[in-house]
Amino acid sequence: MEPNADLWQHLVYLAVRGPMAVPLWAAVLWLILLLTRKGVLKITWHWLGVKDETLVKELSVRLDVPLQILLVLLAALPFIRLMGGEVGQTLDKAAFFCATFLVLHVLIQSLDLLVVRWYLGKVKATSVSPAFHFLLFGILYVSALLLLMDVVLNIDVLPLLATSTIATAVLGLALQDTLKNIFAGLTISMEKSFRPGDWVMFKMDGGAEVLGEISEIGWRSIKICTNARNYLMVPNAQFLSQQLINLSFPNSVHAVALELPVTKVVSPSIVCKALLKALDSVNEIADDPKPSVRAGKFGSDEVVYRVQYFSDKVAEKDRINGLILDSAWQELVQIGAIAAK
Repeated sequence: MEPNADLWQHLVYLAVRGPMAVPLWAAVLWLILLLTRKGVLKITWHWLGVKDETLVKELSVRLDVPLQILLVLLAALPFIRLMGGEVGQTLDKAAFFCATFLVLHVLIQSLDLLVVRWYLGKVKATSVSPAFHFLLFGILYVSALLLLMDVVLNIDVLPLLATSTIATAVLGLALQDTLKNIFAGLTISMEKSFRPGDWVMFKMDGGAEVLGEISEIGWRSIKICTNARNYLMVPNAQFLSQQLINLSFPNSVHAVALELPVTKVVSPSIVCKALLKALDSVNEIADDPKPSVRAGKFGSDEVVYRVQYFSDKVAEKDRINGLILDSAWQELVQIGAIAAK
Protein backbone atom coordinates (compact mmCIF):
# COMPACT_ATOMS: atom_id res chain seq x y z
CA MET A 1 0.00 0.00 0.00
CA GLU A 2 2.86 2.37 0.73
CA PRO A 3 4.19 2.39 -2.87
CA ASN A 4 0.70 3.13 -4.13
CA ALA A 5 0.35 5.96 -1.59
CA ASP A 6 3.67 7.41 -2.70
CA LEU A 7 2.57 7.16 -6.34
CA TRP A 8 -0.68 9.01 -5.67
CA GLN A 9 1.13 11.69 -3.69
CA HIS A 10 3.58 12.14 -6.55
CA LEU A 11 0.74 12.41 -9.11
CA VAL A 12 -1.09 14.93 -6.95
CA TYR A 13 2.12 16.95 -6.61
CA LEU A 14 2.63 16.92 -10.38
CA ALA A 15 -0.98 17.93 -11.03
CA VAL A 16 -1.06 20.71 -8.45
CA ARG A 17 2.42 22.08 -7.88
CA GLY A 18 4.64 20.51 -10.52
CA PRO A 19 6.13 22.35 -13.52
CA MET A 20 3.53 20.79 -15.84
CA ALA A 21 0.51 21.66 -13.66
CA VAL A 22 -0.46 24.90 -15.43
CA PRO A 23 -0.08 23.54 -18.99
CA LEU A 24 -1.93 20.37 -18.00
CA TRP A 25 -5.00 22.09 -16.54
CA ALA A 26 -5.04 24.69 -19.32
CA ALA A 27 -5.09 21.89 -21.89
CA VAL A 28 -7.83 20.08 -19.95
CA LEU A 29 -9.92 23.27 -19.85
CA TRP A 30 -9.63 23.83 -23.63
CA LEU A 31 -10.38 20.17 -24.37
CA ILE A 32 -13.51 20.32 -22.19
CA LEU A 33 -14.62 23.41 -24.13
CA LEU A 34 -13.88 21.53 -27.36
CA LEU A 35 -16.27 18.75 -26.35
CA THR A 36 -18.99 21.10 -25.11
CA ARG A 37 -18.60 23.90 -27.69
CA LYS A 38 -22.01 23.44 -29.35
CA GLY A 39 -23.90 23.63 -26.07
CA VAL A 40 -21.84 26.65 -24.96
CA LEU A 41 -22.57 28.40 -28.28
CA LYS A 42 -26.33 27.81 -27.96
CA ILE A 43 -26.35 29.12 -24.38
CA THR A 44 -24.34 32.18 -25.49
CA TRP A 45 -26.70 33.00 -28.40
CA HIS A 46 -29.82 32.67 -26.22
CA TRP A 47 -28.15 34.82 -23.53
CA LEU A 48 -27.56 37.49 -26.21
CA GLY A 49 -31.26 37.31 -27.18
CA VAL A 50 -30.80 35.46 -30.48
CA LYS A 51 -33.80 33.11 -30.59
CA ASP A 52 -33.88 32.47 -34.31
CA GLU A 53 -33.12 28.74 -34.57
CA THR A 54 -32.07 29.01 -38.22
CA LEU A 55 -29.56 31.73 -37.36
CA VAL A 56 -28.29 29.75 -34.33
CA LYS A 57 -27.68 26.72 -36.56
CA GLU A 58 -25.89 28.83 -39.16
CA LEU A 59 -23.72 30.38 -36.44
CA SER A 60 -22.82 26.94 -35.12
CA VAL A 61 -22.01 25.58 -38.59
CA ARG A 62 -19.92 28.59 -39.63
CA LEU A 63 -17.97 28.78 -36.36
CA ASP A 64 -17.60 25.07 -35.58
CA VAL A 65 -14.43 24.28 -37.58
CA PRO A 66 -12.55 27.49 -36.60
CA LEU A 67 -13.45 26.85 -32.94
CA GLN A 68 -12.20 23.25 -33.11
CA ILE A 69 -8.84 24.36 -34.54
CA LEU A 70 -8.64 27.24 -32.05
CA LEU A 71 -9.31 25.06 -29.00
CA VAL A 72 -6.80 22.41 -30.12
CA LEU A 73 -4.18 25.12 -30.61
CA LEU A 74 -4.92 26.62 -27.20
CA ALA A 75 -4.61 23.18 -25.62
CA ALA A 76 -1.23 22.61 -27.32
CA LEU A 77 0.11 26.15 -26.84
CA PRO A 78 1.28 25.74 -23.16
CA PHE A 79 3.24 22.61 -24.06
CA ILE A 80 4.78 24.28 -27.12
CA ARG A 81 6.01 27.10 -24.89
CA LEU A 82 7.90 24.58 -22.74
CA MET A 83 10.03 23.65 -25.73
CA GLY A 84 13.36 25.35 -25.94
CA GLY A 85 15.53 26.59 -28.73
CA GLU A 86 14.74 28.38 -31.96
CA VAL A 87 12.35 25.65 -33.08
CA GLY A 88 10.27 26.10 -29.95
CA GLN A 89 10.20 29.90 -30.33
CA THR A 90 9.20 29.63 -33.99
CA LEU A 91 6.43 27.15 -33.23
CA ASP A 92 5.27 29.31 -30.31
CA LYS A 93 4.99 32.42 -32.52
CA ALA A 94 3.25 30.49 -35.30
CA ALA A 95 0.77 28.84 -32.91
CA PHE A 96 0.04 32.12 -31.08
CA PHE A 97 -0.41 33.94 -34.42
CA CYS A 98 -2.85 31.30 -35.71
CA ALA A 99 -4.75 31.15 -32.40
CA THR A 100 -5.13 34.95 -32.22
CA PHE A 101 -6.22 35.15 -35.85
CA LEU A 102 -8.81 32.41 -35.26
CA VAL A 103 -10.15 34.36 -32.26
CA LEU A 104 -10.53 37.47 -34.44
CA HIS A 105 -12.04 35.35 -37.24
CA VAL A 106 -14.68 33.95 -34.87
CA LEU A 107 -15.48 37.48 -33.60
CA ILE A 108 -15.74 38.91 -37.14
CA GLN A 109 -17.97 36.07 -38.33
CA SER A 110 -20.17 36.46 -35.24
CA LEU A 111 -20.36 40.21 -35.94
CA ASP A 112 -21.38 39.47 -39.53
CA LEU A 113 -24.18 37.08 -38.60
CA LEU A 114 -25.46 38.87 -35.49
CA VAL A 115 -25.26 42.50 -36.62
CA VAL A 116 -25.61 42.37 -40.41
CA ARG A 117 -27.74 39.27 -40.96
CA TRP A 118 -29.85 39.23 -37.77
CA TYR A 119 -30.10 42.78 -36.36
CA LEU A 120 -30.02 44.80 -39.59
CA GLY A 121 -31.53 42.16 -41.88
CA LYS A 122 -34.33 40.78 -39.69
CA VAL A 123 -34.89 43.12 -36.75
CA LYS A 124 -34.49 46.40 -38.71
CA ALA A 125 -35.43 44.92 -42.13
CA THR A 126 -32.48 46.73 -43.72
CA SER A 127 -30.49 45.19 -46.55
CA VAL A 128 -26.75 45.81 -46.87
CA SER A 129 -25.37 45.84 -50.41
CA PRO A 130 -23.00 42.92 -51.18
CA ALA A 131 -20.25 45.28 -52.35
CA PHE A 132 -20.30 47.31 -49.12
CA HIS A 133 -20.46 44.09 -47.10
CA PHE A 134 -17.39 42.72 -48.92
CA LEU A 135 -15.52 46.04 -48.54
CA LEU A 136 -16.26 46.37 -44.82
CA PHE A 137 -15.28 42.85 -43.80
CA GLY A 138 -12.31 42.85 -46.19
CA ILE A 139 -10.99 45.91 -44.32
CA LEU A 140 -11.55 44.14 -40.98
CA TYR A 141 -9.62 41.04 -42.05
CA VAL A 142 -6.74 43.02 -43.59
CA SER A 143 -6.51 45.20 -40.46
CA ALA A 144 -6.46 42.09 -38.24
CA LEU A 145 -3.66 40.50 -40.31
CA LEU A 146 -1.54 43.67 -40.30
CA LEU A 147 -2.01 44.10 -36.54
CA LEU A 148 -0.97 40.49 -35.82
CA MET A 149 2.02 40.73 -38.15
CA ASP A 150 3.21 43.80 -36.25
CA VAL A 151 2.48 42.63 -32.67
CA VAL A 152 3.08 38.87 -32.87
CA LEU A 153 5.59 38.38 -35.71
CA ASN A 154 7.40 41.74 -35.19
CA ILE A 155 7.14 42.56 -38.91
CA ASP A 156 7.29 46.27 -39.77
CA VAL A 157 4.01 46.96 -41.57
CA LEU A 158 4.61 50.68 -42.18
CA PRO A 159 6.07 50.16 -45.69
CA LEU A 160 3.09 47.96 -46.50
CA LEU A 161 0.71 50.63 -45.20
CA ALA A 162 2.47 53.35 -47.24
CA THR A 163 2.25 51.24 -50.40
CA SER A 164 -1.39 50.32 -49.74
CA THR A 165 -2.25 53.98 -49.08
CA ILE A 166 -0.91 55.03 -52.47
CA ALA A 167 -2.66 52.11 -54.17
CA THR A 168 -5.89 52.95 -52.36
CA ALA A 169 -5.69 56.61 -53.43
CA VAL A 170 -5.14 55.65 -57.09
CA LEU A 171 -7.91 53.05 -56.94
CA GLY A 172 -10.26 55.53 -55.24
CA LEU A 173 -9.75 58.11 -57.98
CA ALA A 174 -10.30 55.49 -60.68
CA LEU A 175 -13.46 54.17 -59.04
CA GLN A 176 -14.84 57.50 -57.82
CA ASP A 177 -18.19 57.21 -59.59
CA THR A 178 -18.56 53.55 -58.62
CA LEU A 179 -17.90 54.35 -54.95
CA LYS A 180 -20.47 57.17 -55.09
CA ASN A 181 -23.05 54.71 -56.37
CA ILE A 182 -22.10 52.11 -53.73
CA PHE A 183 -22.55 54.56 -50.84
CA ALA A 184 -25.73 55.94 -52.40
CA GLY A 185 -27.06 52.37 -52.55
CA LEU A 186 -26.15 51.93 -48.89
CA THR A 187 -28.05 55.13 -48.05
CA ILE A 188 -31.13 53.86 -49.89
CA SER A 189 -30.93 50.53 -48.04
CA MET A 190 -30.47 52.16 -44.62
CA GLU A 191 -33.15 54.82 -44.99
CA LYS A 192 -35.68 52.37 -46.49
CA SER A 193 -37.30 55.25 -48.41
CA PHE A 194 -37.55 53.06 -51.50
CA ARG A 195 -37.99 49.30 -51.68
CA PRO A 196 -38.44 46.74 -54.46
CA GLY A 197 -42.09 46.82 -55.57
CA ASP A 198 -42.51 50.57 -54.99
CA TRP A 199 -43.81 52.71 -57.85
CA VAL A 200 -41.81 55.90 -58.32
CA MET A 201 -42.00 58.99 -60.51
CA PHE A 202 -38.89 61.03 -61.25
CA LYS A 203 -37.22 63.07 -63.97
CA MET A 204 -34.12 62.06 -65.88
CA ASP A 205 -31.29 64.52 -66.58
CA GLY A 206 -32.84 65.39 -69.95
CA GLY A 207 -36.14 66.34 -68.28
CA ALA A 208 -38.09 63.24 -69.36
CA GLU A 209 -40.53 62.06 -66.69
CA VAL A 210 -40.30 58.38 -65.79
CA LEU A 211 -42.98 56.30 -64.05
CA GLY A 212 -42.12 52.74 -63.12
CA GLU A 213 -41.82 50.00 -60.52
CA ILE A 214 -38.55 49.33 -58.68
CA SER A 215 -37.68 45.71 -59.40
CA GLU A 216 -34.20 45.59 -57.87
CA ILE A 217 -31.91 47.78 -55.76
CA GLY A 218 -28.34 46.77 -56.51
CA TRP A 219 -24.99 47.87 -55.10
CA ARG A 220 -24.37 50.15 -58.12
CA SER A 221 -27.75 50.90 -59.73
CA ILE A 222 -31.52 50.57 -59.44
CA LYS A 223 -33.49 48.58 -61.98
CA ILE A 224 -36.90 50.09 -62.82
CA CYS A 225 -39.60 48.47 -64.92
CA THR A 226 -41.49 51.23 -66.77
CA ASN A 227 -45.12 51.20 -67.92
CA ALA A 228 -43.87 50.27 -71.38
CA ARG A 229 -42.34 47.09 -69.85
CA ASN A 230 -38.82 48.36 -70.46
CA TYR A 231 -36.08 48.00 -67.88
CA LEU A 232 -34.33 51.22 -66.96
CA MET A 233 -30.97 51.06 -65.15
CA VAL A 234 -30.43 54.22 -63.06
CA PRO A 235 -27.15 54.72 -61.12
CA ASN A 236 -27.84 55.04 -57.38
CA ALA A 237 -26.18 58.46 -57.09
CA GLN A 238 -28.19 59.82 -60.03
CA PHE A 239 -31.40 58.33 -58.63
CA LEU A 240 -30.94 60.10 -55.28
CA SER A 241 -30.07 63.41 -56.96
CA GLN A 242 -33.46 63.61 -58.72
CA GLN A 243 -36.78 64.91 -57.40
CA LEU A 244 -38.52 61.68 -56.48
CA ILE A 245 -42.12 60.78 -55.69
CA ASN A 246 -42.76 57.42 -54.09
CA LEU A 247 -46.29 56.45 -55.12
CA SER A 248 -46.35 53.37 -52.86
CA PHE A 249 -45.23 54.90 -49.54
CA PRO A 250 -46.59 55.70 -46.98
CA ASN A 251 -49.62 54.21 -48.77
CA SER A 252 -50.40 53.25 -52.34
CA VAL A 253 -53.44 55.54 -52.80
CA HIS A 254 -52.39 58.67 -54.65
CA ALA A 255 -53.98 61.58 -56.51
CA VAL A 256 -54.21 61.83 -60.31
CA ALA A 257 -55.23 65.07 -62.04
CA LEU A 258 -56.77 65.64 -65.46
CA GLU A 259 -57.64 68.85 -67.30
CA LEU A 260 -60.73 68.78 -69.53
CA PRO A 261 -61.61 71.78 -71.78
CA VAL A 262 -65.38 72.21 -72.20
CA THR A 263 -67.19 74.87 -74.23
CA LYS A 264 -69.12 77.65 -72.45
CA VAL A 265 -72.52 76.37 -73.58
CA VAL A 266 -73.45 75.06 -70.09
CA SER A 267 -72.81 76.69 -66.72
CA PRO A 268 -69.81 75.44 -64.70
CA SER A 269 -71.95 74.10 -61.82
CA ILE A 270 -73.86 71.75 -64.16
CA VAL A 271 -70.67 70.63 -65.88
CA CYS A 272 -69.04 69.89 -62.49
CA LYS A 273 -71.99 67.73 -61.43
CA ALA A 274 -71.87 65.84 -64.73
CA LEU A 275 -68.15 65.19 -64.38
CA LEU A 276 -68.57 63.99 -60.78
CA LYS A 277 -71.25 61.59 -61.99
CA ALA A 278 -68.84 60.35 -64.65
CA LEU A 279 -66.18 59.76 -61.99
CA ASP A 280 -68.62 57.83 -59.78
CA SER A 281 -69.27 55.37 -62.59
CA VAL A 282 -65.59 54.27 -62.76
CA ASN A 283 -65.01 51.46 -60.26
CA GLU A 284 -61.20 51.78 -60.25
CA ILE A 285 -61.41 55.15 -58.48
CA ALA A 286 -61.07 55.10 -54.69
CA ASP A 287 -64.07 56.19 -52.60
CA ASP A 288 -61.88 57.82 -49.97
CA PRO A 289 -60.63 60.48 -50.51
CA LYS A 290 -63.50 61.49 -52.77
CA PRO A 291 -62.84 62.78 -56.31
CA SER A 292 -63.24 66.49 -57.00
CA VAL A 293 -63.98 68.75 -59.98
CA ARG A 294 -63.51 72.49 -60.21
CA ALA A 295 -63.47 75.10 -62.93
CA GLY A 296 -60.02 76.40 -63.65
CA LYS A 297 -58.89 78.61 -66.51
CA PHE A 298 -61.42 80.51 -68.62
CA GLY A 299 -60.67 80.92 -72.31
CA SER A 300 -62.46 82.85 -75.03
CA ASP A 301 -64.88 80.02 -75.85
CA GLU A 302 -64.11 77.26 -73.30
CA VAL A 303 -63.53 76.51 -69.64
CA VAL A 304 -60.77 74.16 -68.47
CA TYR A 305 -62.00 71.91 -65.65
CA ARG A 306 -59.52 70.26 -63.28
CA VAL A 307 -60.57 66.72 -62.36
CA GLN A 308 -58.78 64.99 -59.49
CA TYR A 309 -59.32 61.43 -58.31
CA PHE A 310 -57.47 58.93 -56.09
CA SER A 311 -56.42 55.40 -56.99
CA ASP A 312 -54.01 52.68 -55.88
CA LYS A 313 -53.62 51.26 -59.40
CA VAL A 314 -50.55 53.14 -60.56
CA ALA A 315 -49.81 50.85 -63.47
CA GLU A 316 -53.32 51.30 -64.87
CA LYS A 317 -53.41 55.10 -64.79
CA ASP A 318 -53.69 55.47 -68.58
CA ARG A 319 -56.50 52.90 -68.79
CA ILE A 320 -58.40 54.57 -65.92
CA ASN A 321 -58.00 57.99 -67.57
CA GLY A 322 -59.46 56.49 -70.74
CA LEU A 323 -62.50 55.18 -68.82
CA ILE A 324 -63.00 58.59 -67.21
CA LEU A 325 -62.83 60.41 -70.56
CA ASP A 326 -65.31 57.99 -72.12
CA SER A 327 -67.76 58.36 -69.21
CA ALA A 328 -67.27 62.15 -69.14
CA TRP A 329 -68.03 62.36 -72.87
CA GLN A 330 -71.34 60.58 -72.38
CA GLU A 331 -72.35 62.81 -69.46
CA LEU A 332 -71.37 66.01 -71.27
CA VAL A 333 -73.38 64.93 -74.33
CA GLN A 334 -76.47 64.41 -72.12
CA ILE A 335 -76.28 67.94 -70.67
CA GLY A 336 -75.61 69.48 -74.10
CA ALA A 337 -72.07 70.64 -73.34
CA ILE A 338 -70.80 68.60 -76.30
CA ALA A 339 -72.60 67.96 -79.55
CA ALA A 340 -73.03 64.21 -80.21
CA LYS A 341 -71.69 62.95 -83.52
